[in-house]
Amino acid sequence: EKLIQPGANINATDADFGDTALMRATKNGHKKVIPLLLDAHANIRITNRLGDTALEMAIRAQHEDILRLILFHIER
Repeated sequence: EKLIQPGANINATDADFGDTALMRATKNGHKKVIPLLLDAHANIRITNRLGDTALEMAIRAQHEDILRLILFHIER
């Protein structure tokens, strides 16, 4: 929240894998962070260097709660 509020680039990617904050939160199962990022307009279509999106990461990691959050966001 502290980074989102002052206008940080919500879709910035890291130097290692090209992951966004949404991807990292998804991989690590931080389900409280996901809605904050989605509400701040995190781009769910960005792919990292491996070609994965946050949605694909949620599926692979079997984070069903996060998968539902992302799918709900897509359907809005």
